[in-house]
Parts: sequence; structure tokens; C-alpha cells
Amino acid sequence: MTNPRNTGPEPTSPPDATASRWSALRPKRGLLAATVLAVAAIDQISKIVAVDALEGKAPVDLLGEWFQLTLLRNPGAAFSMGTGSTWLFTTIQIVFIVAVAVGSKWLRTPWPTISAGLIAGGAAGNLIDRLFRDPSFYFGHVVDFLSVRGFAVFNLADSAITVGVIMLAAWIMFSPDVDEMTGDAKTEKETKREDAKQTTKREGAGEETADA
Repeated sequence: MTNPRNTGPEPTSPPDATASRWSALRPKRGLLAATVLAVAAIDQISKIVAVDALEGKAPVDLLGEWFQLTLLRNPGAAFSMGTGSTWLFTTIQIVFIVAVAVGSKWLRTPWPTISAGLIAGGAAGNLIDRLFRDPSFYFGHVVDFLSVRGFAVFNLADSAITVGVIMLAAWIMFSPDVDEMTGDAKTEKETKREDAKQTTKREGAGEETADA
């Protein structure tokens, strides 16, 4: 039976402890930016050296024919897919880098931050090629020079993306931080919804007072 004298606000449950801990962590935007810049810089330096050393020359064997240095300019994606859609890959890389920057508020521990930085840095390294290398702006060909027999010709940016994806997948599958981040996102969404309700109520009360 409800106590009619109890007219106060209903008690609310305490906030989730894990979500609170995650909320207390600050986004590691500095680490993200440093990782992206380092990967992109190393990638571009390696490509400059590769073009200078391998242009017009025969492949250089590192492990026989199984692993070679050979210069290739790729207008498409990995495995030379989509060679006629250079503009599309350029656009996708720009959108991805912007998405990482926008979503950086959720990167609050080193592992996912470095993972995202490796992926975004690799995307940035290849994006620089697409924007500024021949044949033209936005349609540039990516410089690849690492050749694994029977696999593909790739570059350090591609390697960074691959490592970053593996690290991020491992974090998603095994880290308890994922649950904390999800809880924090849920709490933030519920808080915004409740704030919107309270704002609507206050506006409604103000209109009723004005009418009276």
C-alpha cells in the first residue's frame, strides 16, 4: 500500500560504479595525435626512401623471392582492388580520420587509443599519397614497396592499419573497459534524455504561468 504522505521524489539508484570510473578518465587525445603523426611521418619517410632507391630498378630480395622490396604505385585498395575508384578511397579515408577525431572522447585508456592511432595514422599516410602524389590531387596513387610472395605489395601505413585493427579487435573481445565505456555511453544518453524532459516540463510550466 502506498503511503499518501510520501510526496517527495522517488529515490534513485546509485550510479554504476564502472561507468563512473570510466567517466572520470580523461580522453587521451594527446596520445592519439602523437600516434597518428608518428605513423604518418614514418610512412611518408619510408616511401620517399623507397621511391629514391627503387625507382626503375629490379626488386631487391630480402628473403629470397618470398619477401622483396619492389616499387608499385597503387590507385586502388589492398590487393589492387578498386583501381578505378581512387576518389572513393580518398573520401573514405578522410571520413574515417574525421570519425576518429570526433570519437576520440571515448579513447580513455592507452590500448584503444594507440589502436585507433595506428589505424588513423595508416589512413593518413595513404591519404597524403592520394592527395599529393601523381597523377593529380585527390586521385594520387599510393606508393607500395613491401612485397610478400603470393600475398600483396603493401607499405608501412598498411601494416600499421593491420596491427591497429588486430589490437582493437583484441581490446573489444577481452577488455572489461568495453563494458565500462558502454555503461558510460548509456548513462550519458539517459542523462541527456532526462535533461530534455526537465527542460520541456519547465517550458510547459512557464507557459501555464504566463497564460494565468
